[in-house]
Amino acid sequence: MIDKESEVFTNVCEALEAELGLTDANFSAVYVNMPRVFPHVRIEQINSFSVYDDGSLDEKYVRMTFDVDIYSNKQDGRKYECKRIADVVDVAMRRMNFRRIALTPIKNSTQTTVYGTDVHDETVYRLAARYEGVASETHFYRR
Repeated sequence: MIDKESEVFTNVCEALEAELGLTDANFSAVYVNMPRVFPHVRIEQINSFSVYDDGSLDEKYVRMTFDVDIYSNKQDGRKYECKRIADVVDVAMRRMNFRRIALTPIKNSTQTTVYGTDVHDETVYRLAARYEGVASETHFYRR
């Protein structure tokens, strides 16, 4: 099985650390509803499937989908901070030949009531991005 999640996560985190000075405490590879440290970036592979097998039954290439959530709780400029982080993430992902297929703001839910109505925390801004790409064991490819 071709697994590039750790490589993608590391590349994006290193770019964010170099460009914006973010540290390990700001990153996660799993969903976090309300992070403890802000700004916060989640980078998680949500899908991977084989796109080419030959007679050897070896997996040659996989198509991968990554979700990236970006959170900021700055009193002033939280939307700008999220967009600035998204720009760095975008460049890092494009360097690995990923294509962004979505970038959208998400309301941050902090609580669900008995009736299913979310209570939104408006002190936190969140952007969600999704990227798709193709890779072999050794390379990332343009789609």
